[in-house]
Amino acid sequence: SSGGTSAQPPYDHAGPAVRPGDELNGLLREQGKIRKQFAGLLESTGIGRGAGSLKPDLYWELLNADDVAVATLGAFYSRNAGGKVQAADTFYYASGGYYVTLTLHQMWPVDVNGKPHTLTWRGDMVSSASLSDLHGVEKLGSESAMMKDIAKSIALFRRESAH
Repeated sequence: SSGGTSAQPPYDHAGPAVRPGDELNGLLREQGKIRKQFAGLLESTGIGRGAGSLKPDLYWELLNADDVAVATLGAFYSRNAGGKVQAADTFYYASGGYYVTLTLHQMWPVDVNGKPHTLTWRGDMVSSASLSDLHGVEKLGSESAMMKDIAKSIALFRRESAH
């Protein structure tokens, strides 16, 4: 996708057409502090806008969303800046379950008891019609399930980065 997510045509998602660029921009608009922290990275990517200077690693995945197989298309970007590493991972197409996702990471080298370690911050954003319809206990259940998925992802990240 050389034109970034804004150049992606809308896709049908069992309702109104989904515009990935608009969905990603909406997620970032709601998170002003995060958008500001990652402004340099985001401006260099095709996330929510035209093509940036960073070339993405494009990929596809087949996931389980609410016990339904979901095909996704994603883009991963990363850069080193001022002693820290920033990364952005987005699903800009999903065949069901949600519209788009955006996960941002920032990693800093730290020294703990004389040993080098990495401090990692992670933020996850999801755009989905089904999430906006949830209230009360349903919303808490959905948040709990999402937190379990994030915890699994973090455990996998820690295991893989330990090598």
